[in-house]
Amino acid sequence: NTNKSSIAYNLNELLTLYKQKGNYDQALFYGLQSREIAEELQAFPLLRNIYRHLSDVYEAKGLYKESLETYRLHKVYSDSVGNVEKVSAIDRLKAEFDFEQQRKDAAQVAALLEKDKFIALNQRNWAMAGGVLLVIIVALIYRGILDRKEKKSKMALTHALIETQEAERKRIAKEMHDGVGQSLLMLKNQMRSHWALPESEMEIIEQTISEVRTISQNLHPYQLERLGLTKALESIVDQLDKHTTLFVSAEIDAIDGLFAPDEEINIYRTVQELFNNILKHSAATSAKLIVEKKQSEILIQVMDNGKGFEYGKSFTKIGSLGLKTLKERVEMLKGEIRYESVDPKGTKVHIKVPVPVGLKAV
Repeated sequence: NTNKSSIAYNLNELLTLYKQKGNYDQALFYGLQSREIAEELQAFPLLRNIYRHLSDVYEAKGLYKESLETYRLHKVYSDSVGNVEKVSAIDRLKAEFDFEQQRKDAAQVAALLEKDKFIALNQRNWAMAGGVLLVIIVALIYRGILDRKEKKSKMALTHALIETQEAERKRIAKEMHDGVGQSLLMLKNQMRSHWALPESEMEIIEQTISEVRTISQNLHPYQLERLGLTKALESIVDQLDKHTTLFVSAEIDAIDGLFAPDEEINIYRTVQELFNNILKHSAATSAKLIVEKKQSEILIQVMDNGKGFEYGKSFTKIGSLGLKTLKERVEMLKGEIRYESVDPKGTKVHIKVPVPVGLKAV
């Protein structure tokens, strides 16, 4: 990995050098090689630098669509590096808090042990037995307190990270839609007014505008705010049907108004990630989404006819971030997730999400 990292950085230097000399073909050649190695190593700061230079090279070569896409990736990796630094700061604060709390708890336990020792010395066998029992109880209570604190702290950290990611996605989506998207639309209208361009060139501009809108929509689902959770889930199915070869059907009950906005985004992202997994890994030809409203809970099922997978191995496998994020999102909703996967019959995912008290489904 060290050798690969050095090669990637050297290739990036060649990319920069040839870009400065104006030899854009050679710069692109070395840049693509550097990008491939950096993606394999997940070297995010280097990727951010590579995509910035590649965007300049594409623009110089007149490849504006590729330039826009690589600039978007440069911004995404820039934001990702910032998020990692924020999470590291949170981790440091959490570690300091846990250390201080454990020190205080240890002092309390030590005081209790000293008290038990005094009782044991004065009351001999009976007191000694009672002291041992008390130590065991205290140790169990202490272990339980630590476990609860650790779980609560992990949940709070996960919640904060997901909220940060959603906020960043919303910001970038707004910039893409209101900035890049509107600029492209104005450019299209100006070109149509002043030049008689071939229809094929206008189609390229239309396609680019459409791709910007799709990227913006994937980053932040504005349907949630404008149309509600039910329509937003239906839009996932519509987009899959429109842009992929996967045959998708859906049965979705109306579930608007049952959840807070942050809970709605978690439900939406959970369904979206399940379909992303189907597209990436299952080799399925058809899939189905069922959302059923019960008196005190919502039942969600996503099923496909793909090759299936073994959940335990997939969850512990390097790169299984999607499954872990799904589990964390469902836990934030106080729900349960269960997988049924049999090769070659496909996969069924069952999710139960309780409806918040006071907002029971009818």
